[in-house]
Amino acid sequence: MKLKERLRNIFLNNIGLKLGSLATAVVLWFVITNTSNPTTQRQYSNIPVRFTNTDTITDQGEVITVLDGTDTVSTVTVRAPRSVIDVLESDNIVATADARNLTDDGTIPITFMTNRYYSQVESIKASSYNVKVSVEAEMSKTMQLKAYATGTPEEGYVVGDVTLDQNQIRVSGPQSVVSQISEARANVDVTGATGSITTNVEDHGEYSSGERSGHQRIVHRNPREGIPGKRRGDRVSGDRPDCGEEQYSERYLFHPDSGGCN
Repeated sequence: MKLKERLRNIFLNNIGLKLGSLATAVVLWFVITNTSNPTTQRQYSNIPVRFTNTDTITDQGEVITVLDGTDTVSTVTVRAPRSVIDVLESDNIVATADARNLTDDGTIPITFMTNRYYSQVESIKASSYNVKVSVEAEMSKTMQLKAYATGTPEEGYVVGDVTLDQNQIRVSGPQSVVSQISEARANVDVTGATGSITTNVEDHGEYSSGERSGHQRIVHRNPREGIPGKRRGDRVSGDRPDCGEEQYSERYLFHPDSGGCN
Protein backbone atom coordinates (compact mmCIF):
# COMPACT_ATOMS: atom_id res chain seq x y z
CA MET A 1 0.00 0.00 0.00
CA LYS A 2 2.80 2.34 0.83
CA LEU A 3 4.33 1.76 -2.60
CA LYS A 4 1.02 2.56 -4.31
CA GLU A 5 0.68 5.77 -2.38
CA ARG A 6 4.19 6.85 -3.19
CA LEU A 7 3.62 6.25 -6.91
CA ARG A 8 0.33 8.08 -6.72
CA ASN A 9 1.96 11.07 -5.09
CA ILE A 10 4.69 11.11 -7.75
CA PHE A 11 2.16 11.36 -10.58
CA LEU A 12 -0.57 13.43 -8.98
CA ASN A 13 1.28 15.93 -6.83
CA ASN A 14 1.70 19.23 -8.65
CA ILE A 15 -0.02 17.78 -11.70
CA GLY A 16 -0.64 21.23 -13.19
CA LEU A 17 3.04 22.00 -13.10
CA LYS A 18 3.90 18.67 -14.66
CA LEU A 19 1.39 19.10 -17.50
CA GLY A 20 2.71 22.60 -18.12
CA SER A 21 6.24 21.25 -18.33
CA LEU A 22 5.13 18.60 -20.85
CA ALA A 23 3.41 21.21 -23.01
CA THR A 24 6.50 23.41 -22.88
CA ALA A 25 8.68 20.49 -23.98
CA VAL A 26 6.38 19.78 -26.94
CA VAL A 27 6.45 23.41 -28.02
CA LEU A 28 10.23 23.56 -27.72
CA TRP A 29 10.57 20.36 -29.78
CA PHE A 30 8.31 21.81 -32.47
CA VAL A 31 10.24 25.10 -32.57
CA ILE A 32 13.63 23.38 -32.74
CA THR A 33 12.47 20.97 -35.46
CA ASN A 34 11.06 23.74 -37.62
CA THR A 35 14.11 25.89 -37.10
CA SER A 36 16.62 23.20 -38.08
CA ASN A 37 14.47 21.54 -40.79
CA PRO A 38 11.72 23.98 -41.79
CA THR A 39 9.08 23.21 -44.38
CA THR A 40 9.83 24.95 -47.66
CA GLN A 41 9.00 24.65 -51.34
CA ARG A 42 10.79 24.51 -54.67
CA GLN A 43 9.76 24.81 -58.32
CA TYR A 44 10.82 22.32 -60.98
CA SER A 45 10.55 23.11 -64.69
CA ASN A 46 9.61 21.15 -67.83
CA ILE A 47 8.57 17.87 -66.27
CA PRO A 48 7.78 15.23 -68.93
CA VAL A 49 4.58 13.19 -68.64
CA ARG A 50 4.86 9.42 -68.81
CA PHE A 51 2.01 7.43 -70.30
CA THR A 52 0.79 4.11 -68.92
CA ASN A 53 -1.72 1.50 -70.13
CA THR A 54 -1.60 2.79 -73.70
CA ASP A 55 -2.39 -0.75 -74.88
CA THR A 56 -6.04 -0.10 -74.03
CA ILE A 57 -6.03 2.14 -77.13
CA THR A 58 -3.26 0.78 -79.37
CA ASP A 59 -4.61 -2.77 -79.18
CA GLN A 60 -7.69 -1.46 -80.99
CA GLY A 61 -5.60 -0.26 -83.94
CA GLU A 62 -5.69 3.36 -82.82
CA VAL A 63 -2.94 5.82 -81.99
CA ILE A 64 -2.64 8.63 -79.44
CA THR A 65 -1.30 11.99 -80.57
CA VAL A 66 -0.35 14.56 -77.94
CA LEU A 67 -1.65 18.05 -78.71
CA ASP A 68 -0.19 21.48 -77.97
CA GLY A 69 2.87 20.10 -76.17
CA THR A 70 0.76 19.27 -73.12
CA ASP A 71 2.91 16.21 -72.32
CA THR A 72 5.39 18.60 -70.69
CA VAL A 73 4.35 20.38 -67.49
CA SER A 74 6.02 23.78 -67.36
CA THR A 75 6.23 24.08 -63.56
CA VAL A 76 5.72 21.72 -60.63
CA THR A 77 5.95 23.03 -57.06
CA VAL A 78 6.84 20.61 -54.26
CA ARG A 79 6.40 21.49 -50.58
CA ALA A 80 8.35 19.41 -48.07
CA PRO A 81 10.92 19.67 -45.25
CA ARG A 82 14.11 21.39 -46.33
CA SER A 83 16.13 18.18 -45.90
CA VAL A 84 13.92 16.57 -48.56
CA ILE A 85 13.82 19.56 -50.91
CA ASP A 86 17.62 19.76 -50.82
CA VAL A 87 17.96 16.31 -52.41
CA LEU A 88 15.03 16.29 -54.84
CA GLU A 89 15.86 16.97 -58.49
CA SER A 90 13.68 17.23 -61.59
CA ASP A 91 14.27 13.54 -62.34
CA ASN A 92 12.60 12.69 -59.03
CA ILE A 93 9.31 14.32 -60.05
CA VAL A 94 7.05 11.72 -61.66
CA ALA A 95 4.09 12.88 -63.78
CA THR A 96 1.91 10.06 -65.09
CA ALA A 97 -1.05 9.96 -67.49
CA ASP A 98 -3.04 6.71 -67.43
CA ALA A 99 -4.65 6.12 -70.84
CA ARG A 100 -7.49 4.25 -69.13
CA ASN A 101 -8.64 7.61 -67.76
CA LEU A 102 -9.12 9.21 -71.20
CA THR A 103 -12.15 11.50 -71.05
CA ASP A 104 -14.75 12.24 -73.72
CA ASP A 105 -13.27 15.70 -74.30
CA GLY A 106 -9.88 14.23 -75.23
CA THR A 107 -7.90 14.80 -72.03
CA ILE A 108 -6.04 12.46 -69.70
CA PRO A 109 -5.56 13.56 -66.06
CA ILE A 110 -1.99 13.79 -64.78
CA THR A 111 -1.03 12.46 -61.36
CA PHE A 112 2.10 13.68 -59.58
CA MET A 113 4.41 12.08 -57.05
CA THR A 114 8.10 11.83 -56.24
CA ASN A 115 10.19 8.68 -56.45
CA ARG A 116 12.09 9.67 -53.30
CA TYR A 117 10.78 10.62 -49.83
CA TYR A 118 7.20 10.82 -51.09
CA SER A 119 5.83 10.06 -47.61
CA GLN A 120 7.46 13.28 -46.36
CA VAL A 121 6.12 15.50 -49.15
CA GLU A 122 3.32 17.78 -47.94
CA SER A 123 1.95 18.84 -51.32
CA ILE A 124 2.63 18.92 -55.06
CA LYS A 125 1.08 21.62 -57.24
CA ALA A 126 1.43 21.95 -61.01
CA SER A 127 0.78 24.47 -63.75
CA SER A 128 -1.39 21.93 -65.60
CA TYR A 129 -3.16 18.72 -64.68
CA ASN A 130 -4.28 17.30 -68.03
CA VAL A 131 -2.73 16.09 -71.28
CA LYS A 132 -4.67 16.98 -74.42
CA VAL A 133 -4.72 14.17 -76.97
CA SER A 134 -6.46 13.01 -80.11
CA VAL A 135 -7.20 9.35 -80.78
CA GLU A 136 -7.73 8.04 -84.28
CA ALA A 137 -7.09 5.03 -86.50
CA GLU A 138 -3.46 4.19 -87.19
CA MET A 139 -2.21 4.08 -90.77
CA SER A 140 1.04 2.68 -92.17
CA LYS A 141 2.59 2.92 -95.61
CA THR A 142 5.96 2.28 -97.22
CA MET A 143 7.55 5.25 -98.98
CA GLN A 144 10.58 5.88 -101.15
CA LEU A 145 13.18 7.85 -99.20
CA LYS A 146 14.94 10.67 -101.05
CA ALA A 147 18.08 12.48 -99.93
CA TYR A 148 18.86 16.16 -100.50
CA ALA A 149 21.88 18.32 -99.77
CA THR A 150 21.33 21.61 -97.99
CA GLY A 151 23.80 24.43 -97.52
CA THR A 152 26.92 25.24 -99.55
CA PRO A 153 30.25 23.35 -99.34
CA GLU A 154 33.62 25.12 -99.16
CA GLU A 155 34.51 27.21 -102.21
CA GLY A 156 35.80 25.04 -105.05
CA TYR A 157 33.83 21.95 -103.99
CA VAL A 158 30.57 20.60 -105.36
CA VAL A 159 28.09 17.99 -104.18
CA GLY A 160 28.00 14.72 -106.13
CA ASP A 161 25.17 12.24 -106.61
CA VAL A 162 23.16 11.28 -103.57
CA THR A 163 22.12 7.77 -102.57
CA LEU A 164 21.32 6.15 -99.21
CA ASP A 165 22.09 2.90 -97.45
CA GLN A 166 18.33 2.36 -97.27
CA ASN A 167 15.92 3.81 -99.80
CA GLN A 168 12.59 2.92 -98.26
CA ILE A 169 10.99 3.66 -94.92
CA ARG A 170 7.75 2.61 -93.30
CA VAL A 171 5.70 5.50 -91.94
CA SER A 172 3.14 4.88 -89.20
CA GLY A 173 0.92 7.33 -87.37
CA PRO A 174 -2.52 8.91 -87.28
CA GLN A 175 -4.42 8.34 -90.51
CA SER A 176 -5.14 12.06 -90.94
CA VAL A 177 -1.41 12.80 -90.91
CA VAL A 178 0.08 9.84 -92.78
CA SER A 179 -2.46 10.06 -95.61
CA GLN A 180 -1.25 13.60 -96.41
CA ILE A 181 2.48 12.78 -96.61
CA SER A 182 3.52 12.71 -100.25
CA GLU A 183 7.29 12.42 -99.89
CA ALA A 184 9.83 11.15 -97.35
CA ARG A 185 13.13 13.00 -97.45
CA ALA A 186 16.46 13.15 -95.63
CA ASN A 187 18.32 16.47 -95.66
CA VAL A 188 22.09 16.60 -95.14
CA ASP A 189 23.79 19.88 -94.29
CA VAL A 190 27.01 20.19 -96.34
CA THR A 191 27.80 23.75 -95.28
CA GLY A 192 31.58 24.28 -95.33
CA ALA A 193 32.34 20.65 -96.28
CA THR A 194 35.73 19.97 -97.89
CA GLY A 195 35.61 16.21 -98.28
CA SER A 196 33.60 13.05 -97.89
CA ILE A 197 30.75 13.03 -95.40
CA THR A 198 29.58 10.22 -93.13
CA THR A 199 26.64 11.22 -91.00
CA ASN A 200 23.26 10.25 -89.60
CA VAL A 201 20.32 12.34 -90.73
CA GLU A 202 16.72 12.57 -89.60
CA ASP A 203 14.03 11.79 -92.14
CA HIS A 204 10.83 13.81 -92.34
CA GLY A 205 7.77 14.00 -94.54
CA GLU A 206 6.38 16.53 -96.97
CA TYR A 207 2.62 17.01 -97.22
CA SER A 208 0.97 17.03 -100.63
CA SER A 209 0.47 20.78 -100.14
CA GLY A 210 4.25 21.23 -99.98
CA GLU A 211 4.36 21.91 -96.25
CA ARG A 212 6.78 20.04 -94.05
CA SER A 213 5.28 17.61 -91.58
CA GLY A 214 5.39 18.81 -87.99
CA HIS A 215 6.96 16.96 -85.10
CA GLN A 216 4.10 15.60 -83.04
CA ARG A 217 4.56 13.18 -80.24
CA ILE A 218 2.89 9.90 -81.18
CA VAL A 219 2.42 7.59 -78.22
CA HIS A 220 3.02 3.95 -79.11
CA ARG A 221 3.01 0.91 -76.91
CA ASN A 222 6.53 -0.24 -76.02
CA PRO A 223 8.31 -1.96 -73.11
CA ARG A 224 9.21 1.43 -71.61
CA GLU A 225 5.82 3.06 -71.84
CA GLY A 226 5.76 6.81 -71.74
CA ILE A 227 9.43 7.24 -72.49
CA PRO A 228 9.72 8.38 -76.12
CA GLY A 229 12.34 6.40 -78.06
CA LYS A 230 14.93 7.99 -80.32
CA ARG A 231 14.35 7.48 -84.03
CA ARG A 232 17.37 6.15 -85.88
CA GLY A 233 18.48 8.41 -88.68
CA ASP A 234 19.55 7.23 -92.13
CA ARG A 235 23.27 6.81 -92.63
CA VAL A 236 24.69 8.92 -95.43
CA SER A 237 28.37 8.61 -96.25
CA GLY A 238 30.70 9.52 -99.08
CA ASP A 239 33.93 8.93 -100.95
CA ARG A 240 35.41 10.40 -104.11
CA PRO A 241 34.28 8.79 -107.38
CA ASP A 242 36.25 7.14 -110.19
CA CYS A 243 39.35 6.50 -108.12
CA GLY A 244 39.74 2.83 -108.99
CA GLU A 245 38.23 1.89 -105.64
CA GLU A 246 35.01 0.09 -104.86
CA GLN A 247 32.05 2.42 -105.27
CA TYR A 248 29.61 2.60 -102.39
CA SER A 249 26.02 3.73 -102.11
CA GLU A 250 27.12 7.09 -100.75
CA ARG A 251 27.11 10.86 -100.94
CA TYR A 252 30.42 12.32 -102.10
CA LEU A 253 32.12 15.69 -102.42
CA PHE A 254 35.05 16.30 -104.73
CA HIS A 255 37.12 19.18 -106.03
CA PRO A 256 36.36 19.68 -109.78
CA ASP A 257 39.99 20.58 -110.59
CA SER A 258 41.27 17.30 -109.23
CA GLY A 259 39.34 15.19 -111.71
CA GLY A 260 37.62 13.60 -108.76
CA CYS A 261 40.77 11.91 -107.35
CA ASN A 262 43.91 12.92 -105.48
